[in-house]
Amino acid sequence: MKIFKTVKCTYPLISVLLLLLWVSCSQQLLFSSKTESQKEAESLFKWFRNNPPGSNASGVGLRREKSATLDRQGWELDSETWKAYRASWSENPVEAANMEKNHPILYYLRHTSNQAIKEIKNTNINDGAVIWKFYNMGYVIKTKDACIGIDLVSPGLTELTDILDLTIVSHTHHDHKDIPFLEAMTAAGKPVYSPFYSNGIVINSTEEINFGEVNIRFTMNDQRGTPVIVSQIDCGKSADNFTMYHIADSRILEELNPTRSINLLVLHISNSISIFDVIERIKPEATAFDHVMELGHPVGKYRWSYDYTYNKIKKLPAPSSYVLTWGEQLKIVPVQQ
Repeated sequence: MKIFKTVKCTYPLISVLLLLLWVSCSQQLLFSSKTESQKEAESLFKWFRNNPPGSNASGVGLRREKSATLDRQGWELDSETWKAYRASWSENPVEAANMEKNHPILYYLRHTSNQAIKEIKNTNINDGAVIWKFYNMGYVIKTKDACIGIDLVSPGLTELTDILDLTIVSHTHHDHKDIPFLEAMTAAGKPVYSPFYSNGIVINSTEEINFGEVNIRFTMNDQRGTPVIVSQIDCGKSADNFTMYHIADSRILEELNPTRSINLLVLHISNSISIFDVIERIKPEATAFDHVMELGHPVGKYRWSYDYTYNKIKKLPAPSSYVLTWGEQLKIVPVQQ
């Protein structure tokens, strides 16, 4: 009887353990199973990370060649599918995951965003700065004193509300703002600077703020009647006062007036204002050409490819002309005295 009772008690226990083992293995198989296009996306991102703009190994021609994959995948996605995806990443994550399996460019965006977010959260900085590129014209700048976002649009951004000290939204257009993210920042008590978001701090004239040693100077510009903030972000002494000048969708050349030398100009590739005139006026050390592969615009109408971008800037000095892909980073190392 004792043996019978033991077997009787042990049998369901073994069954439960086997069931748990099966569930665990099934989950691992489910989450480790990736399509060929997803594997290609991860491999491509790894290549870009290992060959940043300006590095000897990359070469403009090679980066342009690699970007052709993103152009092809991006052109396969229509703007209505993009809008559905944007809604799903905060409202229906399961649907978003399904769309990422069916559309390689969406998986690439998710993968690169996840990697950048993880790095932002885990990177400690004592001097210098690190800048991460997000989607259309989005950036995160992290120094020893501050972590700042600007024009962030990407899945998973709410994970950054704990680490970001503030975020900036240059203007109200959909490709520069993510309302659920802004609401999460507000709920966390973090300031949102923009010309339109009433729950944040509304900027409509020249203004300066300081966060630790970081200084940010806001000035106003315009895009067809829409107010646009221009942000001059001085990363402070520990980063050799590395300064980004983010002009977003500005169209008034005469109103672009930085008050110090600019290390990195963030410039729209095609916005009814000559990129060459802007560069001549600002005279930056380097320029990041942006608003590339913005999927909310229809194919053939305000959706510019990487190939178009490289072709437009081909006569500019290659070492100082950056075409960053999603999730890439720039490391600013101060000059040793």
